[in-house]
This record gives sequence, C-alpha cells and structure tokens, in this order.
Amino acid sequence: MNTSQQATLYTTLLSIMHVAMVNALVQGGTNVCGGTGFETYPVSYAQRYTTYCGGFIPCTLYRTAYRIEYRLASGVLRCCDGWEEDNGQCIRPVCDPPCQNGGTCVAPNDCNCPAEYEGQICDSDINECSGSHGGCDSICTNTIGSFYCSCPSGYTLNGDGRSCDAVCDPPCQNGGTCVAPNDCNCPAEYEGQICDSDINECSGSHGGCDSICTNTIGSFYCSCPSGYTLNGDGRSCDDKDECLYNNGGCQGSCFNNMGSFTCNCGSGYHLADDNLQCLDAGAEKSDQQPRQL
Repeated sequence: MNTSQQATLYTTLLSIMHVAMVNALVQGGTNVCGGTGFETYPVSYAQRYTTYCGGFIPCTLYRTAYRIEYRLASGVLRCCDGWEEDNGQCIRPVCDPPCQNGGTCVAPNDCNCPAEYEGQICDSDINECSGSHGGCDSICTNTIGSFYCSCPSGYTLNGDGRSCDAVCDPPCQNGGTCVAPNDCNCPAEYEGQICDSDINECSGSHGGCDSICTNTIGSFYCSCPSGYTLNGDGRSCDDKDECLYNNGGCQGSCFNNMGSFTCNCGSGYHLADDNLQCLDAGAEKSDQQPRQL
C-alpha cells in the first residue's frame, strides 16, 4: 500500500468513526431530542505531494484525500437541553452553574446539597445554631459548613461535644459533686467549700446515741458503758445481766443490778476483797461492795 492509499484509508476511518458516534443516539431514547444541528461529512480534495520520478528527479503529484467538514442539517439526534451524552445515552444531567460544596447534580439545574448547605447550587451555608441551637447546652458558634459548641467561664465542654460540666478548682473531695463553678455539693458526713471538713455527728443531737457517741472521719458510732450492751438498733443500750454467764464469777449468790451485779455469801461467810470469793466468818472481814464489770 503506497503513501496515497494509506492517507485515504486514514481519513475515511476518521469519518466512519465520527458518524458512528453521532448515530449512537437512538430516536425516541430517554432525553434524546431531534432538530436542526450540525452534522459532519467527508469532503474529498486533491492533495499535493512531492516524490521522485524516475528514481532521481523530484516531481509534484496529486492524490485524493478527505477532510471532515460540518454542515447545518435537520433531524440530527442530540441530547435534550439539560442533559449530556454518556456512553451513547443522554443520562448525565447538567447543572449550570455547577453545584458547589460537594453538591450533586441529580437533574437539570437541580443540586442535591449536603446537610450543611442549601440553595439552588448549594452555595448558601446553613446556620446550625438557629432553631435547636445546634444541640449545644450553652454557646453555639456557626461556621462555614459546620458549627461548634463551647461553654462559659467556669465550665468545660463534656466528651459529647455539646454539654457543659462545672469546674471546681481545687476539685471536690470525699465524694462531693461539683454543681457550679467552685461550688461543691457535699455528702452528709462532710462540709466546707471542697467537702474536706469532717462533720462531728456527735455534736448537737449526740448522733442519736443513748450513751456514748464517738466521732470518726466521715462517720461515727455509738457504744455503751460497762454493764450495758449495745442494742440491735446500734444506738440504744440494754442492761447486761452479768449473772447469766458463769454466775458472774460469784462463789455465792449473784444478783443483777442496772449496769452492775452483786455477789452475796451465805450465813457464816462474808465477801473477800475481790467481791467474788466467800470467806469464813472467822476470817478478816471486808465490807460488802457491788462488783462493777
């Protein structure tokens, strides 16, 4: 195949390819319109070229070549206004001007906007702080395409990014809760600005104890004097009957008293100095005294 034939074949292929692309649209297809438009067609012309005649002498010859030209024609298939061709189909909508800020063109001049923007082409910022205050507990600040929450002085932003927690500095002690800037709500056993002072429960009402009240850090307890035992309520005292166990240690008879007991010996005997043992009456006498335990 000589040079002239190669050129002719090349231009002819270009023309066929172009016509095939134009004819890819189907009459009656979705968003396909017909009307007056430009179409392409091949035009032949004499193309001059230089070669060698007789092997040595340069000479000028002519060959037939083709070029693509355009002409106005009716019945040309094209995508309807607002649509572009994509792989032989008019399925790509056109938004002019184009959608902004990540908006998507879903129909001719119809943009689907992200949540932070509005407007025909998504070029208007939405103020998230209006209406519901952005869900912020306190301060809502609008930004382009977003917003953020913040808190007034004395408060700190919580982990949820919306609610505020009061700040107590120094922090509340002993289980106290910070309810306002530097304001601690203390449990019943403590007081003070940061709940660091123990309350003496034994002052005033004596802690509700019948007898002995002992204050401790953060609490208290009741107890009873000798000869008494603490009741099940943890506050009142009952007399202890010492004679019930081992006869109170008496060698003779044991008599229970409120808070104490007394040992007594039979006729001809008297109590020893320990108020427990009984001695023969002929031995050295000792005054009978109640035995306190």
